[in-house]
Amino acid sequence: MTLNSFGINVITYHYVRDSMANKYPGLKYLEKKDFENQISFFKKKYDFLTIENCLDIVNGKHKPKKESVLLTFDDGFIDHYETVFPILLKNKIQGIFFPPVEAVKENKVLDINKIQILLSEKNNISELENDISFFVKEGQERYELNSLDSYKSIYYKPRRFDDAQVGFIKNMLQKALPEKVRKGFLSNLFKKYVTHDELSLAKEFYMNELQLREMIDSGMFVGSHCYNHVWLDTLKADLQERQITLSLNFLREICAESVNWVMCYPHGAYNKTTIRLLEKYNCSLAFTTHNDIWHPNQYQRLEIPRIDTNSVLTQ
Repeated sequence: MTLNSFGINVITYHYVRDSMANKYPGLKYLEKKDFENQISFFKKKYDFLTIENCLDIVNGKHKPKKESVLLTFDDGFIDHYETVFPILLKNKIQGIFFPPVEAVKENKVLDINKIQILLSEKNNISELENDISFFVKEGQERYELNSLDSYKSIYYKPRRFDDAQVGFIKNMLQKALPEKVRKGFLSNLFKKYVTHDELSLAKEFYMNELQLREMIDSGMFVGSHCYNHVWLDTLKADLQERQITLSLNFLREICAESVNWVMCYPHGAYNKTTIRLLEKYNCSLAFTTHNDIWHPNQYQRLEIPRIDTNSVLTQ
């Protein structure tokens, strides 16, 4: 397929909020006014695309006439309904939203968000590292864990937006420890440092089904972000398939698009099995966390790169 050289800037957002209303000021978030500034900048420089435009592009039915932008929003935060949605409506822009089902339907705080909240209080960071170190040393034999030195040699390294200490904490609580052990340990840390009332926090933190339906009715697009926001590349085929089918059922329940449906890989994690399953279920497009401009003649439709909002320069 031959397309012209104009690239598509697929921007990914998470927290977008007003600092005055933010209960967790230590979270890495985009200020509402900065989001509005980005929208103004994009309007001057780019064409805004919809998912429908993107499908036409990959099917050879549409060629962008200039540099384009597509706005995507991960994890189903209430920010997206209260802050982002009105701005997009005002500017007649389609947003692409990827809410994990568990957060919306079961009112559970996602593990990734628990970790972010824990780390949002800077005074917690050294204590969290100590808690993890103590847990590994005391539970090494009981839970068949590796040694602390072994974990640190692999995971005590800086990440794209984190120093080595924070990178270690995130890796240990996201994927390094065995899942059953990790989830229970993280839950205990969350109760110790944040709250025992996860249900109330989840209801304040994420959108609900009615809000998602309102957004869909207003022209926004809602896609799959799996059921539990899992690392798909760590799951066997049957469990990956279950994540996909459960999220598709949810899309049908909220009257979202389930024929020309779209996936966003949680954590950007996928493998050949994931691709095969998405093809089986006729997924139209899938977004990664690979940081690049999308040239449809360069990237496959199930491996679309995105640019984090923190990398966007509006000067």
